[in-house]
Amino acid sequence: MVKRGEKICCFCHKSIPNNSKFVLLGTYQGKKVLDESYFHWQCFLDWHNERTKQKAKNIVNNMKNKAIDMFQKAKKGMVEENFNVKEEIPDLFGNEI
Repeated sequence: MVKRGEKICCFCHKSIPNNSKFVLLGTYQGKKVLDESYFHWQCFLDWHNERTKQKAKNIVNNMKNKAIDMFQKAKKGMVEENFNVKEEIPDLFGNEI
């Protein structure tokens, strides 16, 4: 049970002692408090690093997927453009076939 005025870490869900280093992450609208989240200092670092790594992975995966899609479209276009079997084979030497 949470005591009045007790700060609970949003990452590890343990109590934050009054004399320890902690982070307060707040969301405000004017003077109105919309949300306040408390973290032990180390928990905040771990949470932030985890979120940053995940965001970087998502960016790389999105770029990879776009590159693969672009490559597949370009490859398909080259195959259709350069190897269209519906067209006649050109006479490169001027001889009649």
